[in-house]
Amino acid sequence: MHAPHSFLMNTLLWRVAGKGAWLPGQDPRDPEQSPAGKAPIYLRITLAGRANLATGVWATEAEWNVDAHELRGKSDAVKLDNAGLKDWVNRANSAYLTQKALNDSPDTPPELKRPLTAQTIKLLLSPKLSSRLELLDLYRAFIAQQEKPELRMAAKTLQGYRARLGKLETYLLYLRRPKLLATEVTLPWVRKYEEWCVNSLKHDPSTARKHVNTLQQVMSHGAHEGHYPASPITDYDFQYCKEPADPDFLPEADVAKLQQAELATRTLNEVVDAWLFCCYSGLSYIEYYRFDPAEHLHTDLQGRRWLRIVRQKKRWYYNEPVSIPLYAFPELLALLERNKYQLRKFSNKYFNETLKQVSAILELSKPLTVGLARHTASHRMRNVHGLPDETVADICGHSVKMMNRHYSRKREESIALAVEKLAPPAKSIEEQYQEALANAERLREQLKQTGIVASKPLISPDALPPMPDHNGVVHRFTGPAPNQEFTLAKQPALKATGTTPTA
Repeated sequence: MHAPHSFLMNTLLWRVAGKGAWLPGQDPRDPEQSPAGKAPIYLRITLAGRANLATGVWATEAEWNVDAHELRGKSDAVKLDNAGLKDWVNRANSAYLTQKALNDSPDTPPELKRPLTAQTIKLLLSPKLSSRLELLDLYRAFIAQQEKPELRMAAKTLQGYRARLGKLETYLLYLRRPKLLATEVTLPWVRKYEEWCVNSLKHDPSTARKHVNTLQQVMSHGAHEGHYPASPITDYDFQYCKEPADPDFLPEADVAKLQQAELATRTLNEVVDAWLFCCYSGLSYIEYYRFDPAEHLHTDLQGRRWLRIVRQKKRWYYNEPVSIPLYAFPELLALLERNKYQLRKFSNKYFNETLKQVSAILELSKPLTVGLARHTASHRMRNVHGLPDETVADICGHSVKMMNRHYSRKREESIALAVEKLAPPAKSIEEQYQEALANAERLREQLKQTGIVASKPLISPDALPPMPDHNGVVHRFTGPAPNQEFTLAKQPALKATGTTPTA
């Protein structure tokens, strides 16, 4: 017995030979127009009945591959037509899944719920119906699509979508256009919407940008579903740009105060240790709260200790952990050992409230927050420990671009540290030669002290091969004859003869 199929709709591309063998644009009633042997290709949808859709592609019997359900040939025109036929199938499948998600969602308004039949899918693919699609209906369909369990969208992300939908409903009521069509959304319309978010709702530019970004996703979803050719607001330029703030971090002097602090109660000291754990490791609050030494502490084959944990934001779709080398951060390792690898867990609200008390008690230059710990970690790894940007990004679990924008920037200390690690400039050929002569003379003096006298020079200038300098000029050095005793008194002055290298 076969298992039931989860996908109940069936689609089929077929050539309707009896429909009339005429080219597109030909009039079958005109006797002067002869048939060209072509017949239309239809998309048949089987779902609680049948429905046929004309694809706009025509083919002769010889051009149509009955088994593969596509046109024969490899020309560009054939490839384009076959791509269009496949697009019809994909749009039908997408319309089915979208309508099924709307029907299954308890939050879908009754007017958006339709019976799952072939006629319904045909109507969804009809340009006439798509052109009458209201913006709010499209927005709700987008949210229903994002609520699919297989997408694993975070609850707060979905909550943000619904909140922004509510603001859009308010704006449409303000315009007295609650039935605004999706095809009426244009770049000037979005520009006025952004102005309303900033001026009327008193949102800062970053919040208004979220409203517009979500609207862009909704319009792109509509284009993907075939309701219109393309989204008209994809390339929207935002009017209100928030000035990029310099990434905040706690100065090293304040970090030292926290490290040396002995506060009045055990709870205050445990809160400080929890904050320092985030500061040393670069983990966020939720990752600190999830930290389990039995699960997240590991030792590699070389005996090095690592902290491996999957970032909360990526755990549902990118199950790759970030790796923090405990052996490279002795402060972090000492803190864990001092607490016997068991950190007390505090709620987010209590944690931040207690951190404010600690800031006041120690008279820190900035109020402590959980977010400040992550910013400080990125800053210290780059500017105190001197780690490369790519390494810091790997440890903290974000991109270099995101790190530069939100978490830290390279300071003069890190630049100076990198410059100090640079190798000294290469010596010139003359300097290398003089250094070799000096080393040879020191070796000769050491041999003399042991009773061994060198009758010949330990290095012969004539034995040196011609060497080009950084300008490409070949230098040949002349010095004392090989049979002369090699002493500084008898050594003639070094002469360099520059010659142009020959082919």
